[in-house]
Amino acid sequence: MRFHEYVVLIIEDSESIRITLSQYIKKMGFTKIEEAVTGKRGIEKFIELTEIGITPLVFLGYHLPDMSAAEIVPIMLSKSPEAKLVLETSKDRNEESVRHLFSLGVSHFIAKPLRFENMKDVINTIKEEFELQTNISVETELVKIRDHLKAVRKTSMCRLMQNFNFSEEKMSQCLQELRKEGDVLEMKPIKEMLCNKCNSVNTSIIFACPNCKRYNFSQTKLIEHYDCGAIHPDYMFENDKCPQCKKYIKALGVDHRTISNLFTCKECNEKFPNPTLDLNCIKCENKFSFFEAIWIDSPIIMWINKSEKQHNEIEEITVLK
Repeated sequence: MRFHEYVVLIIEDSESIRITLSQYIKKMGFTKIEEAVTGKRGIEKFIELTEIGITPLVFLGYHLPDMSAAEIVPIMLSKSPEAKLVLETSKDRNEESVRHLFSLGVSHFIAKPLRFENMKDVINTIKEEFELQTNISVETELVKIRDHLKAVRKTSMCRLMQNFNFSEEKMSQCLQELRKEGDVLEMKPIKEMLCNKCNSVNTSIIFACPNCKRYNFSQTKLIEHYDCGAIHPDYMFENDKCPQCKKYIKALGVDHRTISNLFTCKECNEKFPNPTLDLNCIKCENKFSFFEAIWIDSPIIMWINKSEKQHNEIEEITVLK
């Protein structure tokens, strides 16, 4: 398959952005374009294509009406680990949330508002990667891992293995080559939680009402009024007026204080100081508790940039002197 025979899948809820992306993509020589306005439909189209042997080039919005990119990316990569996923967002690529998406497997980034030159750069980069992948070799695998580590800076061995669908042996061999080149540093292991059903490391935390186990609750704070001793949620102090003695509260720490958070369930009206915490597997949608999770030790792999290498080399020369 030639590069411009790629099927391009645009998953974006903004019609104007979809039109702009489509125009730019056609201008770059692509003719096969699919579109979806929700995460669910985007995943369905992605799976439909992979089931007939087509891995599309995906342009993915940061947040869709029904799902976030953080939920969509692991599902797609579980179906086709080699897929190229281009995140389009107005957020800075160095923001933690964007770095997290790179750690999940997003391969490229394009900033909003969209510019043709930026799109051209991304497409050309993907084209270069495509040409390298025609003959799969250790070097092409190293390029992928190197680019990934450059983007995320630091991740665990476990996450690398799952993102690239590599065995521990294969990933260890690749990292050994990168260590020889002075590109990475292996640090002490951390604890990673895996799904107790599919062993995926990509999980999210679910907060729920301890009474009815539903997720629809609100957060307030408790206020204590020193003058009358009343303790009530902050929303009861309408216009800063105490609901008990009808006096106005004036200065925090002088005539009143904030005690703690209070949560109220909108389903059963239960009030509670802390919600229950459970885990949700993004890959298989299994729900489980911290106690049911599989816990493993996984070394941290850190990318060493050029300036850090030079700094280390200067330190070594100084020591030798």
